[in-house]
Amino acid sequence: MLADGTISRTDNEFINKDVLRYVKIIEDGIANSLIYFQHENAYEFQDGRCDYDDCPPINYGYFDFIIVGSGASGSVIANRLTEVEHFNVLLLDAGHFEDEFIKIPGLMSYSAGTDYNWGIKSVPQRNACLAMEENRCQLFRGRGIGGSTIVSPLIYARPLPSDFAKWNALASGWSYQDVLPYFIKAENFSNSASILSKNIGRDGPLWVEVPNYTTPHIDAFLKSNLELGFPEININNLTDITDTNIQGVSRVQINTQNGRRLSVGSAYITPIIHRKNLNISVDNYATKVIFSHGKSNKKHAVGVEFFKNNQKHIAMARKEVILSSGTISTPQLLIQSGIGPKNDLIKLEIDQIVDSPHVGKNYQTHVAIFGLSIETNTSVNILSLEDNVKLYLGGKGVLTMGGNRGAIGNYTIPNKQHKTTLINTQHNNYDLEFIFLTPNRTAGFYQSGYSFKPEEFKALTNNLTNQNTFSIFISPRYPKSIGGVRVTSKNKFDFPSVNPNLLSDENNFDIEAIYQGILLLKKMLNTKAMRHLNAKFKRIILPDCKFKLFSKEYWYCFIRQTSNELFHPVGTNKMASGSNPQNGVVDEQFKVNGVHGLRVADASIIPFSMTGHSAATCVMIGERCADFIKNDYY
Repeated sequence: MLADGTISRTDNEFINKDVLRYVKIIEDGIANSLIYFQHENAYEFQDGRCDYDDCPPINYGYFDFIIVGSGASGSVIANRLTEVEHFNVLLLDAGHFEDEFIKIPGLMSYSAGTDYNWGIKSVPQRNACLAMEENRCQLFRGRGIGGSTIVSPLIYARPLPSDFAKWNALASGWSYQDVLPYFIKAENFSNSASILSKNIGRDGPLWVEVPNYTTPHIDAFLKSNLELGFPEININNLTDITDTNIQGVSRVQINTQNGRRLSVGSAYITPIIHRKNLNISVDNYATKVIFSHGKSNKKHAVGVEFFKNNQKHIAMARKEVILSSGTISTPQLLIQSGIGPKNDLIKLEIDQIVDSPHVGKNYQTHVAIFGLSIETNTSVNILSLEDNVKLYLGGKGVLTMGGNRGAIGNYTIPNKQHKTTLINTQHNNYDLEFIFLTPNRTAGFYQSGYSFKPEEFKALTNNLTNQNTFSIFISPRYPKSIGGVRVTSKNKFDFPSVNPNLLSDENNFDIEAIYQGILLLKKMLNTKAMRHLNAKFKRIILPDCKFKLFSKEYWYCFIRQTSNELFHPVGTNKMASGSNPQNGVVDEQFKVNGVHGLRVADASIIPFSMTGHSAATCVMIGERCADFIKNDYY
């Protein structure tokens, strides 16, 4: 740049080279994602020269702490523990660090077709995902430093304070007052997401921004809410800790830094990668926790068995092992290590360490309707890829939006017909979240990314004009359907069997909640703001939904066909008060009940589905777990 502030020819040449480099990165990344063959197992890690038990192990060394999984909790724990110089930490992860393609938020959908996604699918469903191949839901799970935050839409949204009141009733010491300091410690709200509140953080590693991009459709959605009496709120400005219900609409707040994806790995691990007491091992697969006899006849976790470069390795822990592999992989690892339901261990011929009946049970997640398209008479200006890249490199434009998410609405609709006694939630009203997706989204990837059947995908996208059509995900905030994770194979490299059991609650509460959301959306489309765009439901005739268009029967069928889960599975190693494994898998300080020296810290310990998006809670979990550990050893 010249002294007068103008850009010199040399600067222009450099900028153009950078733009062209990113254009190639994007073109190659999209092309590769469309032909990517998703994983069906983890056989790539095993040693084909020997049976598992006969493979001779390689000694990987001794460490104070071993963390298995560098996701939204594990990355935080590794950072905070290595603040103590005499703590020596090993961080294990099956993936690797992000590349420049995966760091572009607007290309989130394509991340499913990369090695950063485990590619796990559910078992065939009876009540949801019926438009997907084999009726199996795609379960996007991140694989790499940062976990699922490297493939997620990056929305940062804390749960309501009332959710923690319920958590605190199940596990004491988990009220909103208890956890709030850890949210604040992690957060770094930028000026774009500025909140005048003492209850948000401004100095933490995890940036929170509002994307520097809007469309007439986002603006109309915000205005339509105002017309219906739903105010514009800030989803993370919950100053009243007794508030049980927040209704309103907000621009999304996401974890980006100047428009680029800021995964928890990028926020917590990349800046400290050169710490001498942090040992990071990527591209390995943990298969078992190693135990020895400890005090009071309890076994003590002393190490981890894992495969790296197709060879078995053993790393030993002087103090503790912390499992942070997520709601699907952590219960699998516990069961393979001898901690799980007694009958399952017997069937798998695994020596029992602890009969822990709740391991793998209580799978809860937010379900959402996909494919709900709204046509308008207003088109966004579709820029060339080169122009979009120029905006992205300046922290602006559609590529800075996490999966094209533009706004969030939270609503409570009175329930006049359903009552429930299910213990997973005390909420009987229809508490809903709307996620607004702008036009110009990556709809072309949905068939391969979500495995839609060809006929269903054709119906969903027939005559769809991407420039003037927006979409809305409708999701119950307190779903009542419960699934589970089971280990069904003796081969430790097979994926577990995951049954989210979506839309399966006996009273049809979850599907009715989504239907009530569609009726609310219908009211929004009738507001002045939306009528100005001539916004209306796209006429979609799915092959298995031969009902009167837009009737209740049609919508129920449409919901069951196109619903899938979001990125928020929790509960498979639920926390409960006390140390009895018959009550919960972990205690209030993440310690696995029935053994010494082992903790679980990830989304699997969250006892039930809450409001908000789980990444924020997982970061808080990591911060809090690290403090508990420091208090025990430092």
